[in-house]
Amino acid sequence: MKKIKKEDKAADAMLQLVEAVKENTVLLHSLFKKQEQLISVAPAPVISEVATTLSSETIIPVPLEYRHVVDAGLNKSFGIEIEPLFDRPSFTLVIVTPEKYSNLSEEYKKLYKRDLRPKILNYADGINGVRQWAEQVFNSFNQDIRSMIVADRVQGH
Repeated sequence: MKKIKKEDKAADAMLQLVEAVKENTVLLHSLFKKQEQLISVAPAPVISEVATTLSSETIIPVPLEYRHVVDAGLNKSFGIEIEPLFDRPSFTLVIVTPEKYSNLSEEYKKLYKRDLRPKILNYADGINGVRQWAEQVFNSFNQDIRSMIVADRVQGH
């Protein structure tokens, strides 16, 4: 029986490694080609009516679960806007209060034109963070406004 040297084993292992890398490279190139083909024939995305515009070019859709949480905690007439924060794993959730429920001062209304209730949430907070913020916004109103919000929620507004 012939004795195999350590150098031969190492060279053999190196050749096998080089072959495996070549095969994986070819496979990756073919996957990228297929991905490019799929992207080129993919239909344009449909933007839902619950999307919000950050600028004239950037549209961030509001997750449907967030919309349901705000509808359940407040009602369907409250708006939602999401603004991602690019310097950390967070986003600003803005609840837009309809004019009929707004309890802000006239000075604030003249300056900002809308009643916005922003809150920075971590992505990890997810739906629970949205629920807690909707509850805090609800609790920020006086009893009369809360009664109106609940009555409109029950009626489906």
